[in-house]
Amino acid sequence: MEIVKPEFSRPVHIHDLDDDERIEEITATEEERSALARRFSLVALDRLSATVRLRRGDDGRAVQVSGRFLADLAQTCVVTLEPMPVHVEDPFAVLFMRDLPDEVGDLDVEGHEAEEIEQLNGDVIDIGEVVAQSLYLSLDPYPRRSGAQYVATGEDGADHAGNRAFSALAHWRERR
Repeated sequence: MEIVKPEFSRPVHIHDLDDDERIEEITATEEERSALARRFSLVALDRLSATVRLRRGDDGRAVQVSGRFLADLAQTCVVTLEPMPVHVEDPFAVLFMRDLPDEVGDLDVEGHEAEEIEQLNGDVIDIGEVVAQSLYLSLDPYPRRSGAQYVATGEDGADHAGNRAFSALAHWRERR
């Protein structure tokens, strides 16, 4: 099995975390942004930066990773197929835990603001990859430029943009 190195890697060793919250400011380089744009099928990723807070749990089994990222990018409009600029600014929160139970419902996560819970394998958390995955989850899977409309043409070549999805059935009923 081939191990793929993340495009935007910022590893943090959990042994370097003390009892206080640690704040990291991270920014993707041009090369990293280009690689992420390819990975996420973006036209461009012009900016990606984040403020990341890390806090180790009292029991030493958990690390809370949270923060806020912002990105400026371009996606392809699903209607016009033209590039469209997008600004994304979202919070994220992931709780990394050792020895996750089989049933996540059995977890005691009181005091954590996690949106996601991940297995902590080893002693390193890649906060760059956490930010990259959070960006991906924030993307609109069907980006559509404001005001863009799908224009359908019939067999007659006429513009049927105003027709509803079932308008063809109305014609069928009239033919009966």
